[in-house]
Amino acid sequence: MNIVWHLIDELAFVEAEHIVDDAIDLADEAEFVGFRNYLQLTRSMVYLARGWWEDAEREIRWGADAEPIIRCPALVVLGTIRARRGQSGSAELLEQAWKIAEEIGEAQRIGPAAAALLEAAWLDGDARDVASVVAPRYDLVLKYGRLGAVAEFGYRLCEAGRPVTVIDSPHPYATLANGEWRQAADAWERAGCPYEQALALSHSADPADLLSALQLIDALGAEPLARKVRLRLRKLGVTRIPRGRIQSTRDNPAGLTERQTDVIRLLAEGLTNAEIAARLVLSVRTVDTHVGAILTKLDAKTRRDAAARAKAMGLLAVQPG
Repeated sequence: MNIVWHLIDELAFVEAEHIVDDAIDLADEAEFVGFRNYLQLTRSMVYLARGWWEDAEREIRWGADAEPIIRCPALVVLGTIRARRGQSGSAELLEQAWKIAEEIGEAQRIGPAAAALLEAAWLDGDARDVASVVAPRYDLVLKYGRLGAVAEFGYRLCEAGRPVTVIDSPHPYATLANGEWRQAADAWERAGCPYEQALALSHSADPADLLSALQLIDALGAEPLARKVRLRLRKLGVTRIPRGRIQSTRDNPAGLTERQTDVIRLLAEGLTNAEIAARLVLSVRTVDTHVGAILTKLDAKTRRDAAARAKAMGLLAVQPG
């Protein structure tokens, strides 16, 4: 797994996903249930980073009742998604994750749990109280934690008014903490991380950058961050600010996730799963999974039937984003 975490820290999410997919296949064949669960958890983290929140939630929902070493990061994923969407219950999930992380006492659990708690509190208004609780654990994470976790923990503490020594690294959370928001935004754009890209752009004082951030955020349904960006735009004197998509336009009549909607559009064009994978920069195994879910949700027996049903429901006429 070390190579997978290295790829994630390097923002090489596509490569990490390929390895995890292959490893899950091997774990299934060998019936290594515990290792498969850990791999599935890792894949949910990749999905979270790529902005595929419905897929991430579905992938790891079971983890909320797993053993502590799995439950802690699973709660971080689930709580982070709720916080970014402005849904209730995020604080409770993340507080549970923090309690478990403290009990385990390992930097690899403490760092992500602390960063998620800080993010949720910041999105809710003020992270200073949370920072006073988690800041004493930063040195442990700085010494023993993974690169990405250290960089994000440091950035979140700085945003909460608790400046710390930020790791010397090109990781975008580290560069963002050092005020290099454009460099961070570009790195996250290359990595395919729309939420983090928008977060970096939100540090700009240029309305054009903030409007670009808002477009990304509204597409994800990330309402708490959207409110912060709209407030900045108003303070800058911008009067024509997009209102964002209303709930009815975010809801999918077939219950498809955003990624599944992308897949069905390409499937309807006649592309094979391998061609869809190449177009969307996914693994073939992930596309196979999406196609299976699409057939089930559309109650279709064949790809052609699925495409016809999607067309009848208006899914193919709606452009993404």
